Amino acid sequence: MELSKQVDLGTGERRCRYVISYVMADEALSAGARVLNMLGPAVEGMRRGATGFAGALLESPTLGHQLEFLANLFARYTEVVFPDGRSKTLAEIYKVHFRGQAGVQAEWLAIALEFNLADFLAVAKARLDDAKAAAMVSSPSKSQTPVESTG
Repeated sequence: MELSKQVDLGTGERRCRYVISYVMADEALSAGARVLNMLGPAVEGMRRGATGFAGALLESPTLGHQLEFLANLFARYTEVVFPDGRSKTLAEIYKVHFRGQAGVQAEWLAIALEFNLADFLAVAKARLDDAKAAAMVSSPSKSQTPVESTG
């Protein structure tokens, strides 16, 4: 199992290599819980008829705070290697590094999330799927509900 993932992001002179490492186990649980807290309202919003998953996710009043927490966490575990070979942890330069590169920032965060939490989210999804299946089995459908005879 690789303990880090390397990705090249950005364009031209601002293209850098990002070496993303795993966060500590307790931090991974906290990050996973925050992601689930963000996704829960989005799923509920879709159930209510919000326009697509992204639209429902954007309805979350804490989205910005949660993303900021996750970005700051993963920045501590990301090394930025500049084209000239110098390197710094992303946490040291985070506030200025992505200026004018919101797309690169979003791509880095998505990669860091996937690298660190893919297995956690897969387990969470499997448990939700199991709970949905169990709920469907335990509650009769309309076609299974007894109908009183009036005759």
